[in-house]
Amino acid sequence: MKMLQNVRKTMKKQQGFTLIELLVVVAIIGILAAIAIPRFVDTTATANGAKVLADLQSIDSAIQQHAAGQGINPSTVTAAMLAAYFSNGFPTPPTGAIRIRGTERTGTAYVIDGNGRATFANMTAEELANPAASGGGTTP
Repeated sequence: MKMLQNVRKTMKKQQGFTLIELLVVVAIIGILAAIAIPRFVDTTATANGAKVLADLQSIDSAIQQHAAGQGINPSTVTAAMLAAYFSNGFPTPPTGAIRIRGTERTGTAYVIDGNGRATFANMTAEELANPAASGGGTTP
């Protein structure tokens, strides 16, 4: 019983944390941040890649709808013709790192090629999603 009273007295006298305790907490936070930040950056690049693939598929669908509705060849469709199919105008690629299937990609715009297909970095959605099949690289 006396020992419990001594512990309570000691706890009441203690006003804060020791320097060692604070250093340990800061070190733990630093380690967690060192693990979390690279994963966050990688996740952002992968999400950007998913957006690029989704945009390309949406553009391809709009090309086919416009060509069928107007009775024209898909290869004659331009980006300006498709603006009405998108509520915010013709899509633009995300800024920042873009990773698709483990491969970094760079590009500044979506382009409709001579075959009436939407491309990013001169590759269609199918080629970006499966680079091994198109000769564009290897998948992880």
